[in-house]
Amino acid sequence: MELKPDNRVAEREEAISATDNRPNSTNPAGKLLRLSSAIAAGLFLLALAVQLVRGKLWLVGESGVWALLALTLVLTIATYWQESEFGWIRLLQKRISFYGVTIALLTLFGFWLRVWGQRSGLPYISGADESLLVDSATKIIKTGTLEPTNFYYPTFFIYLNALVAGLQYLWGSFTGLYHSLNDLPDRTYAITTAPEAYIWARTLSAIAGTAAIPLAYYAVKSLWQDRRAALLAAGFICFSALAVEHSHYVAVDMPLATLAIALLLPAGNIVKKGRWRDYILCGTVVGLSISTKWNGAVLVVIPFVAHLLRLIQTTPENGSILVNIYRQYINRKLLASLISIGIVLLVTTPLIFAHIRTIDDNQAANILKYRFSQVGYSTDYAWLGNLQVISDDSFSLFLLGMGGILLLLFRRKWADWLVLSFPFAYLLVSNSYRLIYRRNMLPLLVYFAIFAALFIVWAFDWLVKRLPEFKLNKLFKNSARLVLPGLLVVVVMWLPLNSIFYGDNFNDQPYSFKRAEDWIKTNAGPGALKLLEMRQQQWGAYPNTITVFDDKGADEYPLSYYRERGIQFVAINRDRATSLGNKGSYSELLQPSLIAEEIPTKTIDMPGPPYTIIRTGVTPDTLALQHPVSADFGKLKLLGVNSGKIDSANGLYLPPPGQARTQDKWDDYKAGDIIGLSVYWQVIQPLQKDYVIYVHLRPTDKPETNVVNRDTQPLLGEYPTSKWKVGEILTDNPNLPLPGNLAPGEYNLVLGLYLNDGKFTPLPLTDGSNSVTIGKVRIVK
Repeated sequence: MELKPDNRVAEREEAISATDNRPNSTNPAGKLLRLSSAIAAGLFLLALAVQLVRGKLWLVGESGVWALLALTLVLTIATYWQESEFGWIRLLQKRISFYGVTIALLTLFGFWLRVWGQRSGLPYISGADESLLVDSATKIIKTGTLEPTNFYYPTFFIYLNALVAGLQYLWGSFTGLYHSLNDLPDRTYAITTAPEAYIWARTLSAIAGTAAIPLAYYAVKSLWQDRRAALLAAGFICFSALAVEHSHYVAVDMPLATLAIALLLPAGNIVKKGRWRDYILCGTVVGLSISTKWNGAVLVVIPFVAHLLRLIQTTPENGSILVNIYRQYINRKLLASLISIGIVLLVTTPLIFAHIRTIDDNQAANILKYRFSQVGYSTDYAWLGNLQVISDDSFSLFLLGMGGILLLLFRRKWADWLVLSFPFAYLLVSNSYRLIYRRNMLPLLVYFAIFAALFIVWAFDWLVKRLPEFKLNKLFKNSARLVLPGLLVVVVMWLPLNSIFYGDNFNDQPYSFKRAEDWIKTNAGPGALKLLEMRQQQWGAYPNTITVFDDKGADEYPLSYYRERGIQFVAINRDRATSLGNKGSYSELLQPSLIAEEIPTKTIDMPGPPYTIIRTGVTPDTLALQHPVSADFGKLKLLGVNSGKIDSANGLYLPPPGQARTQDKWDDYKAGDIIGLSVYWQVIQPLQKDYVIYVHLRPTDKPETNVVNRDTQPLLGEYPTSKWKVGEILTDNPNLPLPGNLAPGEYNLVLGLYLNDGKFTPLPLTDGSNSVTIGKVRIVK
């Protein structure tokens, strides 16, 4: 069953060896450069470790850490340059080949496909389980411990993300994005306040996904000595829509698929050479796979099969294969491989035994979900659903892969049996579940790429042998060896490639949430009250935003509610409205005459749900305020006030739903409460200057004495009075926190405006006074 080596590869290596006149690498200059490079690398890693553990940038400072990294790279490059007699030109001349250049280009192109559109959805988190991994990585660098936020996944990929998060924090500190570790969010709830952290983490996933391309090439080349099949397999993985899609997100599935490919290299060497290091390396990759995702344990079948094939290969001609297997199967090398699995697993998931109960509970819940789920993407025919995932990615690749499986089953070469072992074991485990997740089939997909490539090359060679009568046979044979790989990749992966370009371009567009936000900030601005069917995290402290999500929506309130409370704009998620059949007040709100802007998505190939933004038609006459105070400041008109208790000094108070109560009595308050104030203004003339709005609390028996003051720029400073537009109706929230030692009694709330010019020049009312009493409140015990 031994394969013949590729003579062209051997001849090329001999030629390179014969002409290799590089000086011995033990020369003093080379030693000095290598030593300097190692020292610089060590200092960089030490500085980075101190930063991650202590939250400080060591003695060298922020720029010093990056300078150490740059110095390490320069010294490393200089070392390679010095050790090559003719520098890089000599080095490249010995290494360049058609296949080498092609696989390099495929790898670069594959990486570009995987980073293009990686801002998909941000700041909304669109990838499944992304926040689980990123939050765990963030916790590790903030606390300096190895404990993640959860044990839904093992920790190898989480620790890699923690390293990337640490580098991203260093870069953010250097560029001013972060001032301390507290700027990183502890948890992400559907939307992140640190999108750049996700960009860096997604880049790690893109690198892990891209690595599968050259690894597939070298694995196939090593096992079958055929660079044509190797190049085809790499091309199929490069242009797989499913592989590209899941290399965009912070997820463990594509890294596991890459490790599944990488495992073939040491496993093949076990069969061919049986060295100790091959067994240990094989166990190392399996350990990393398990520590990436728990179902990576299925990969343990490969070293067992490789060891079995090694025993078959080394059985003497007059010996019994079964006897040899029986006597030698459990030997020291196999045990070394198994021990290395355990050691790597413990090193990369060191808390596995400390939290074994939690891990066991999580996996039990996961197994129950997978086996008994009744959701729409579950099926009683899991094997069919799992294969359909590959078929949906590329039907041509699926058919060719099935042909490759049949070929390998009947060809009976050791490499064929080795590469078939994992897919069969993986399908056997996956088919015990009812739930179908497309990303779970990525390890199987990359193996199908190998099967398809081997089948194509076999079919081509079979065809060429049976066309001897054609005079162009030799020309066809020689040219096809170069043209066929690229041509077949294009033909087989044309539809997936179109899907990739469409998906990457689609994901590269801003989400509808962001486009709706941009329109509202531009056209409604901070001054208008807004109710938005979006998450609050997207808007942060932006003034006058009321957000509702999931089980609540704009349909809960009639149009009259919005007009009476002064809510001027409503952003409606049309997917939600459609799913509810436009029930509630949706039909009233979505009148064509009220629609201010449509934010389409599916009709223009842009991501996110479609939004409709309506203008409710608020005027001074529609307002029904609790305290309709009318005061004329000449350029401004005070329309009235809504008031009530709130929990935050920067919160927004609105009366509860129901009948609007005008001329309402002011509530009683206690010392330490916060008086929530929503003050409604109408702009009569341009103000041209920036005024401060003040609210003072004065005892009724001492009307000139201020016992509580709040003097602030309106709308949290987001919208100064110089920018207020004529005709606008604005809502400001100068809430008044009461001190804990405020004496009980009756107080007047006084409001006015002044310039912060050092003279406190007031904006007078038309009656000549400088302020207006907006209400009388009572402080009780």
